[in-house]
Amino acid sequence: MNPRIVSVNAGLPRVVEEKPRLVTGIDKIPRFGPVTVGNLGLEGDGVADERRHGGTFRALHVHAAEDLAHWERELGRSVRPGLFGENLTTTDLDLNRCVVGEEWMIGTARFAVTTVRMPSPRFERWMGLQGCDSTGWVERFTAYGRPGLYLSVLGRGHVAAGDPVDVLHVPDHGLTIGTVFRALHAEPGLLPLLLEVDGLPPEVYDRAQDHVDGTG
Repeated sequence: MNPRIVSVNAGLPRVVEEKPRLVTGIDKIPRFGPVTVGNLGLEGDGVADERRHGGTFRALHVHAAEDLAHWERELGRSVRPGLFGENLTTTDLDLNRCVVGEEWMIGTARFAVTTVRMPSPRFERWMGLQGCDSTGWVERFTAYGRPGLYLSVLGRGHVAAGDPVDVLHVPDHGLTIGTVFRALHAEPGLLPLLLEVDGLPPEVYDRAQDHVDGTG
């Protein structure tokens, strides 16, 4: 297997529905040629909800082309790269098996795997606006259990479609993105495991600590 990037996608927040008003940056459009990677993500990219997206720990969102193909079959329509809001669309890489803190080199930029994508009602509304059957979308997306992941930027540079994903370092703790997603969505008994590793966003540690303390 030769993991690589099949599409680099970016887009700025815009109004996608007036009543009720929905402003979102989920609509990422494939870009051609090298795209600059800054400390907080791709040049020409942005988010509307800075509390749940973007920032140091969620600088780039990654989704697998194989999972987009699954949703094409489920939805009965084309699901282009970037439609799910991802900045990087990969192939030949099992994102659920990636380890928190894993370091990648893509093009001339360096990244670290940080956390999972959390499906939201905004995502559900967006899919409905695309003409999809969005009934129970959050629950269906969660049940499939392959949410994609987020990266932080360790070193600025450029990325482009076709670039290989070179895994430079894998921490030996073994906590995978798949386990993080299960802990946050379906198996809270796994939450204490999250306190044993470095590299997750602060709010994820807060959620895990609240569970351990019996307050969450």
